[in-house]
Amino acid sequence: MKREEQSTKITNVLADLTNAVADKFDLQELLNQTLTTTMTILEAEACSIFLKKEDNPNILICKEGIGYAENIKGATCKIGEGVTGTIASTGKYKKIDNREELNRYRLSLWKEEYRNKHWKGEKEFRNLLALPLILENETLGVIKVENKTNGNSFSDDNLITFRIIATVITLIIHKTLLQKQKEQQVQISQEQKERQTQAVREVVSDIAGELDLTKLLNKITNTVMENFHAEVISIFLKSDDKPDIIECVAAAGYAKSLLSISRLEGEPAFYEIGKGFTGTIAKTGEEFNMRNKEQFDELTERKIWKKQYNEEQFSGAGDLCRNIMALPLRRKDDIFGVIKVENKIKKYGKYFSYDDFETFKTIANIVSLVIENAKLSQKIADQLTEVTLMASHKINNQVTSYVGIKRLLQREGKTQKVIDRLDETTQNLSKIIQDLNYFAKPIALDLDTNNNINKVIRDVVEVLDKGFTDLIRVSHNLDKNIPKCRFDVARFSESITQLINNASKAIDSSNNKIGNILISTELIENWNNSPAIEVKVSDDGPGIPNKEDNKNEYIDIFKPYITTDPQGTGLGLATVKKLIEAHCGEIENVPQNEGACFKIIIPIIKS
Repeated sequence: MKREEQSTKITNVLADLTNAVADKFDLQELLNQTLTTTMTILEAEACSIFLKKEDNPNILICKEGIGYAENIKGATCKIGEGVTGTIASTGKYKKIDNREELNRYRLSLWKEEYRNKHWKGEKEFRNLLALPLILENETLGVIKVENKTNGNSFSDDNLITFRIIATVITLIIHKTLLQKQKEQQVQISQEQKERQTQAVREVVSDIAGELDLTKLLNKITNTVMENFHAEVISIFLKSDDKPDIIECVAAAGYAKSLLSISRLEGEPAFYEIGKGFTGTIAKTGEEFNMRNKEQFDELTERKIWKKQYNEEQFSGAGDLCRNIMALPLRRKDDIFGVIKVENKIKKYGKYFSYDDFETFKTIANIVSLVIENAKLSQKIADQLTEVTLMASHKINNQVTSYVGIKRLLQREGKTQKVIDRLDETTQNLSKIIQDLNYFAKPIALDLDTNNNINKVIRDVVEVLDKGFTDLIRVSHNLDKNIPKCRFDVARFSESITQLINNASKAIDSSNNKIGNILISTELIENWNNSPAIEVKVSDDGPGIPNKEDNKNEYIDIFKPYITTDPQGTGLGLATVKKLIEAHCGEIENVPQNEGACFKIIIPIIKS
């Protein structure tokens, strides 16, 4: 799907969802309408939502079910048990595409506790998307859609749409629960509720689904400033190339001057993380709704309010900053930006109210989500462009070889030489296509049995060693204390084979008289709070080259199409990294005085 089409679709989806639940503050009515809309949007046969019980937060209860999931309304499960409980405890989503994948979960996660209630008649499970509902590191519940109506599984586009729907649903549920708590203490006027809902709805409708970051930021500034009747808004994000700096990336009102400060030669305004008002928020995550001079004076005494850009920002604008709301923009626990609105227009109030601030918090969460979504989309687009260009370059080199063969045939007519060139070029093209397909193929691991990692390494070495010349010696030093554990034998063997073959090629190219390759294993008692296995593949070849522009850093050898082998595609180590990370492990290039060394760590999983 094109980015513009995806952007339009997500915008329409969120508009439909927002319109469906707008002005509904009864939780049960809201959930019913939300699930009905979600099931329709994602073309599913069932949709259900589980929330934590008010009197027991360790239990999830199905608050609403639509489609055949209506039969399990009121069903409960413990946090950490079954698919639903595991998603709530881990905060990780599940995407099951078919019954074969389901069978892999039967022993550990899939309990089929409500099978008789769930599956009546001829219906049976085919596929599933399930997401946690998380807000500010707290899991509120789990939402699931099951069985795509057209017989296919849920696509990656469905997952993206469902993620955003789940985030909006989380915010709506959270807002509803907060509303319920408030109404127990004080009766809130219908006018206030409508205004808050309208503000959130307008912001979501205006900005959600926009994948162009520049356009997105412009929409945010205009919509938010208008909603809060503010004279000024500014958004600061952490700099990609200067992690200690937070710089102005969008502004409206008289803060627009911050986008290009003349004394900084046209660069945007910026703050050091931890310094000044904006820099302090970026470091500490403090939230501010400042209403009067006394509050500003207090921050001045704390050396936080420094008025660094007063001259540029307020030149000719009349009043200086009278009041301000300022919040961090978060990605889970990480703060990546700050959003500020300043100076309530006087005819609408002396300052921003408590309700303004609560609504601003909700909007800041939505803004954080869509900014990250846009940045991720841009990153993916850049990577796809890079991969396409590199693949095109390599394939074009082989096509050029065919042109050379044609000229050779016209000039010399040497049949055997032409045949040899054709064979070599065809093999190179075949390898490029094979590596591209292998790298792009989704990884599905076989983790059904416990296996001996040392035996797998010995088997790989025995096979490869027979094909090496006498100038390459392969040895291993394997820790006998390593227990059997679950890993994909075939995929792990491929990874070790790739590393050993890379080492042998490097040794050949270094013209050493004799080259040595060593594979070692070691039991790690504690790696990320669990035992793990360390595997090292080292050689005494020429090693990994340094970057041309920075001799103190190695080239990023795991990046696709980065290779030191003229005949290689540059996808080998990128695929190895992908396979190791699929095992929840990691791989790194360990600096050596001589040769190269790759270290793999895989967590020990026994069941």
